[in-house]
Amino acid sequence: MIAHRLLLLLVLLSACRHSDRWAYNQIESGDKQFNSTKLSHHTSDLVNGLDLEFMRIAGEIRTYLNIHSLPIPSSKEDPKTTSGFLTIGSEKHPFQAFRHEGGQRLLLPKEISELIIQALSDNLPVHIKVFGYSSTITAEGFEPKFQKMMKDSHLQNPFHLPF
Repeated sequence: MIAHRLLLLLVLLSACRHSDRWAYNQIESGDKQFNSTKLSHHTSDLVNGLDLEFMRIAGEIRTYLNIHSLPIPSSKEDPKTTSGFLTIGSEKHPFQAFRHEGGQRLLLPKEISELIIQALSDNLPVHIKVFGYSSTITAEGFEPKFQKMMKDSHLQNPFHLPF
């Protein structure tokens, strides 16, 4: 009986624990120019939501949107792009994103990426909408993980496979 109550208490405590949606990953290659870091904000809505992903390789940051369901159609004007909107507060910023093969991954323009980073650094949420898919990206937990992503790692990969 006591074991059941303890188990129930642990389940309830873990359900109440709040964690941010930011995930940090680092890949060490053994050669600094090929090391990469990734910071992702995962959506809770796998049908209608968008994941936001920052990739840093060789000091350059690229920002991607990923969807988990049907592909995003291309623009009629340019089959390699699609249009979207970034909203920060009351400011709405239209953009054209590069559409990767398959239509489930988009590369955001640098100026939109910079607006997102600045807003999140200022602790402001951003709302992104692309062809019916949308997500509100919260700033909670962003800044320390982004700063970690921006630092160069001095670790070396201890595993060097011969193939």
